[in-house]
Amino acid sequence: MKHDFSFLVDSCSTILDYYRDILNSILYILRDKFCAKRFMSFSLFDTFAQLADRILFY
Repeated sequence: MKHDFSFLVDSCSTILDYYRDILNSILYILRDKFCAKRFMSFSLFDTFAQLADRILFY
């Protein structure tokens, strides 16, 4: 008996995309707050955000 798990993969992918959007929104809000106070440059923050995104979702 062969099972088709594609529906499970699709639902997990959808859930991850949803959380990824939330994470990106939080990161951009934090970026605006911190970079406005000049703790970090925008490009440095974006580099860290992209790195975290790749580690978590790829």
